[in-house]
Amino acid sequence: MSLTNLLPSVQALPYEEKLRLLELLTADIRSEASAIASPLEPTPHSVWSPYSAYSVADVLLNLLAENSN
Repeated sequence: MSLTNLLPSVQALPYEEKLRLLELLTADIRSEASAIASPLEPTPHSVWSPYSAYSVADVLLNLLAENSN
């Protein structure tokens, strides 16, 4: 059955039944999305930070010193 066929029937439902249908659809979508979105094993990702990057600071200081001359 297509959405085009279902829509008139859904619109004819009373308010309480529309809410129940919404709850059922939300639960169904949530279960499908969690099955798709959750990987089997989480993958750690490294994030670079400028803290403790002393070699980079040395390179930048040397470049500044060269450019100031």
